[in-house]
Amino acid sequence: FWWTDKTEHMMGVSELMVSTCVQGIIFCLFAAQPVLIIGFTGPLMVFEEAFFQFCKSNGFEYIVGRVWVGMWLIVIVVVIVAAEGSFLVRFISRFTQEIFSILISLIFIYETFAKLIRIFKEHPLVLNYQHLNASLEDPFHPIKKLINITENPDGNITEHHEIIERAYPNTALLSMCLMFGCFFIALYLRGFKTSTFLPGPIRRMIGDFGVPIAIFFMIAVDISISDAYTQV
Repeated sequence: FWWTDKTEHMMGVSELMVSTCVQGIIFCLFAAQPVLIIGFTGPLMVFEEAFFQFCKSNGFEYIVGRVWVGMWLIVIVVVIVAAEGSFLVRFISRFTQEIFSILISLIFIYETFAKLIRIFKEHPLVLNYQHLNASLEDPFHPIKKLINITENPDGNITEHHEIIERAYPNTALLSMCLMFGCFFIALYLRGFKTSTFLPGPIRRMIGDFGVPIAIFFMIAVDISISDAYTQV
């Protein structure tokens, strides 16, 4: 999951689902706008990545900082509501929305290709993968390399190990095929709503859910190919 990697497993899918569920229930009970999007969106995920890097570079606790961000948001929203500051929305033009959407899209496109390049560097295309042979019980397990042994004054011994990820065959190629396959399927399904196949409501539904359909389809393809390591 993208967010799990960016926060170094500080927050993941389970925390995201639980928090979204709780805030959704509270929001629908007390808010006056039940059709407002309350789930995590692209801009919020970009903010989470930037905020995590800010906390990491300044030595702050990410979870504690996230709580204080929520507290300040409550204060700011209450002040805006009390001052009837919602009239400022009329000054937000379509240009502002499109520029922000382009920025978020470019960030996610960059992240996609950056990770693909990292996968090709960690799992390069070579002719011979000598570490993969029949004698290995688990060829997908990382290598633990002993760096040095330190003798402490109290008589204890400290061993320093380094975890080295193996370079697996077909990982980079399969990752690239999954990425481009997901893109082209989503692109085709988006234009499917204007085709002549199937009734109109079904075409529109398939076109609106083209991206999730493409993601689930390529996940199924990834799971079906069990002899290639893709958990990168």
